[in-house]
Amino acid sequence: IDFRYKFKSKSFLSLSLKRFLTDFIYSDKRNANGYDFSLGLRFPKFGFESKINGNIIFGVKTYQQDYYNKNYVEWIGKTNITYASGHFKYSVILSRDFSYQVWQISPVINTYLNAMVDYYFSKKLFAGAGFSYGRLDFKEPFIIGWERIFVRADYGTPILRLGLKTFYDYWIILSLSFSSWDSDQYYYYDDKNRTFLSISIMKL
Repeated sequence: IDFRYKFKSKSFLSLSLKRFLTDFIYSDKRNANGYDFSLGLRFPKFGFESKINGNIIFGVKTYQQDYYNKNYVEWIGKTNITYASGHFKYSVILSRDFSYQVWQISPVINTYLNAMVDYYFSKKLFAGAGFSYGRLDFKEPFIIGWERIFVRADYGTPILRLGLKTFYDYWIILSLSFSSWDSDQYYYYDDKNRTFLSISIMKL
């Protein structure tokens, strides 16, 4: 269910309520259900001399496992904001959600933050820099021997990028990132550092 109230131009308030069910054919013990309730502000364009695009959405999500009598309630966020002023364009992405994991009864919480600053030399060329950070947490601890250990992982990525506008308003974006991953020994991943070079074609 999704309700929207327009209050200015294309900007509007939103109220959303979702119901979800997870059923496993061969493992009824893992069946779960829950609700996703969120309230947000969405604005394609908002302001006068400057422009703000995006949305600010926060809410609450529940997750219930009947067999294990487990009930989880967490706040969630789905925010994406872009602010343009002069030659500069600033963008921030914040998201937080939790989801079911096959190998563990407890769902995992995924928190993500990305911040970028781009400088437009012209309408067809920009250069930017930024940073992204993520964290994974299990709501319930792992049981290792006699210990109960909360497992988590952190990853951070500095980013450099260059964008060139081509035909039909498509941009070619060249990105260079340096990713680091730091996790507990029980997360099944070793600590790693990687460098990525990527090319994307998209409309901004």
